[in-house]
Amino acid sequence: MSDKLMICVRCHNYANFVIDMIDSIKHHATTDPYIMIAVDNRDMYNIVNNILRTHQNIGVYVSPTRCGWGSGLYKLLVDSLKWAKQHYIFDHFCVMDYDTIFIKEGADQMMLSEIDDDTGLLGAVQSPHQSWRHAITKHWNTLSKYLSMPESYKKGKGVLGALMVLTDKNIDRFISNGYLEEPYRSVLKLKLPDDIWVSLLTYTTGLQIKNLGSYTPEKTDKSINRKVAITWKVPTPIKVAIDNGAYVYHPVKMASGGKFMNNDDILREREARRKFREYRR
Repeated sequence: MSDKLMICVRCHNYANFVIDMIDSIKHHATTDPYIMIAVDNRDMYNIVNNILRTHQNIGVYVSPTRCGWGSGLYKLLVDSLKWAKQHYIFDHFCVMDYDTIFIKEGADQMMLSEIDDDTGLLGAVQSPHQSWRHAITKHWNTLSKYLSMPESYKKGKGVLGALMVLTDKNIDRFISNGYLEEPYRSVLKLKLPDDIWVSLLTYTTGLQIKNLGSYTPEKTDKSINRKVAITWKVPTPIKVAIDNGAYVYHPVKMASGGKFMNNDDILREREARRKFREYRR
């Protein structure tokens, strides 16, 4: 019996993007994964209603309070994971932001096939970012009180939050270590983003982070594992993503708060989604 994947789409705004994303998942998925949405704030029922008009057979978790961005996204991840485990039986939990889409058949199978016995987290791994390396160094004493960090950990290194797959083993260790409860649920009240936090916690479990890769116009080496086209801020050209066989695409980075950085971002996002909708026909 093959492993079952739960795909959780985190929603803050832009119901039309969420609908487009779910369309892309259903069109390209080959393992019949469960799909759910995690809506930040119950005042956003308009998003839920718009989505359910098009897609009825999906799970819906609505946060009773606003989690927000940054470290608040980990709260939403934790609470939606707990909700999912109460309502479904699945193995691995894939968290995706609503500005991410499937672009190739078998994207779900690709993720499942990349899971090894020692894999805890899959995603597009970024090199240690200077600002997050500085933040972790600043809070190292606090972190050391709650976490046992392996010597191999590089401060600030982790996956990008647009796509994160937590394996069943990692979920079990998060639960046994209390990482789904306070004070970890609130990221120890430190201002660290969810992707860096999830990566950091994974390192403490002894499991490995599998890099599904990313693309930039300057780096198109096919010998590198580049199953996803996910970058931060700089959108990967559509042709680069398709030519190199990416399964998942992150059209453009939104600014904090779910807003586009400028009008060009909006145009690129809409154009990318329009093209991929045409490909799905």
